[in-house]
Amino acid sequence: MADQNEDMRKFKRRHLIYYLEVFDDETGALLGYLVDLTVNGLKLVSKEKIPADKDFRLRMMMPEEYCS
Repeated sequence: MADQNEDMRKFKRRHLIYYLEVFDDETGALLGYLVDLTVNGLKLVSKEKIPADKDFRLRMMMPEEYCS
């Protein structure tokens, strides 16, 4: 069934090789790790529950080895 849902997606997901850390820009707290994204959204994996009814300003930092 998961394969059928994947085929029915309107936009192709982009799976990342390196999981980027995603931070709450206001508090600096680590929210989780970006694991894939589409033009309409992203998938964030976290150890903690993230409130669905709260807006976040997110910050991601590229690993140093990708910035040189």
